[in-house]
Amino acid sequence: MDMLKHNGKKRFLAIFKHAAVGIFMVDPKGIFFEVNRSFCEMIGYSEKYLRGLDCNEISHPDDKHLHLEFFKKLAAGKIDKYNLEKRFVHSNGVDVWTRLTFSAVRDEESDEFLYSVVVVENITPQKRIEDELENVLSNIILDWNVHDLSREVDKKRLKDVVSNMQV
Repeated sequence: MDMLKHNGKKRFLAIFKHAAVGIFMVDPKGIFFEVNRSFCEMIGYSEKYLRGLDCNEISHPDDKHLHLEFFKKLAAGKIDKYNLEKRFVHSNGVDVWTRLTFSAVRDEESDEFLYSVVVVENITPQKRIEDELENVLSNIILDWNVHDLSREVDKKRLKDVVSNMQV
């Protein structure tokens, strides 16, 4: 298909639908009204299930509060965008770490907050690596303090962790 025949609205819809990252839109109360396939696949819920749901209903219980203050500022016009890391709970019960970037969409004339477009990256693999590195480094420090082990053993352990990293 000729790209020029694909009008602006169709191009933006294609970007939304086919983006490799998750994208969703929430109204001023935080209710999903649009979600793309990548986000649905990331968290294991259908578009139909998510529409009309408060986004905090699928947030990890410890992370539900993380964006509330920022979202209030976004809605009030004090900020235009923000980003944060938080977990969603996948439909299978597993935590999915995400990096979210919220952007405000406002009425051009009244500047009223209409909704937020949110871009979502799955950072679960990076979080697993961070946890593994933290555990290895903690053990190395303990070993150094308690046993004063040879540093060659520690170098090997670190090398093993780094070689097993897959992002």
